[in-house]
Amino acid sequence: MWDKIDLFRKIFESYNEKTNSWRTVAMNETVYALLKEKAKVRSMSGYVFTTSEDTPVIARNLLRAWYKASNWRELPVFASMTSGTR
Repeated sequence: MWDKIDLFRKIFESYNEKTNSWRTVAMNETVYALLKEKAKVRSMSGYVFTTSEDTPVIARNLLRAWYKASNWRELPVFASMTSGTR
């Protein structure tokens, strides 16, 4: 959600389900540039990344698309793309 992103201070808030708490994360320049560009045209839903129907992106669908693209373009395939697996 856009309300968790602060482009002025280059930070965003991330929720950790294991600890049931929020943490502040600094953006690198690549993430900042991407979000700054996306902020020019915001979704009516309030989500940062949405489908063409303006609904939230489902993690499993994103992973499926990544695997399809990685096979086609020979991109790296990660053993695990889920957070909090360590």
